[in-house]
Amino acid sequence: MGSILSEVDTRITTSRAETQQEIKSLETTIASKDTMLTQVFGNMQSLTTGLHELKDLFTNHHTLQSPTLRHPLLNNPLSNIAAPIQVNSSHLINSSAAMSYELPPTNVQPMNTIVLPPTTSLPTFSGKYTERPRQFLIRVEEYARTVNSWSRETLLRGISQFLKDDAFEWYCQLYCTNTTPVDWNQFVVRFLAQFHLPIRAA
Repeated sequence: MGSILSEVDTRITTSRAETQQEIKSLETTIASKDTMLTQVFGNMQSLTTGLHELKDLFTNHHTLQSPTLRHPLLNNPLSNIAAPIQVNSSHLINSSAAMSYELPPTNVQPMNTIVLPPTTSLPTFSGKYTERPRQFLIRVEEYARTVNSWSRETLLRGISQFLKDDAFEWYCQLYCTNTTPVDWNQFVVRFLAQFHLPIRAA
């Protein structure tokens, strides 16, 4: 019986010691957390004070920079509502005439702008062996003259839009070497020399 009481007493003593140790550890943790909370509250108070100072500084700066409104309509708007507005009819007529005189003319022709209308009958030439270059030249010239009212000079400037594949590559080489034809007749001669073979005419 005595040994049982001794064991119980030992366990109680051990448990009490462990509990006291845990209480001390908890008190230390609480003190540390309390210190951290105090620091956080202090930082928040400092931040709030700084924000108020910035707000006051911005308000004072904006007040100093804002111009004083001295226009009579702004200072006393009601006193000027009933005042009649004097309109000079001759001034209006002169202003209208000046405005109409300064309008740009509507018949100005665009410079160096060649736009083809969408069509399925657009003549093209790819440089293939089965194509006929003479027929292409006739068709493209008729198309340019009848559909777009182009001159031969304009057609020469826009001829690349009718060329594809090998034919367009040939024209690109002329362009890159700065040897493009200077007129339509020269283009026809060089075009036929490049793509017209005697066997094709047979």
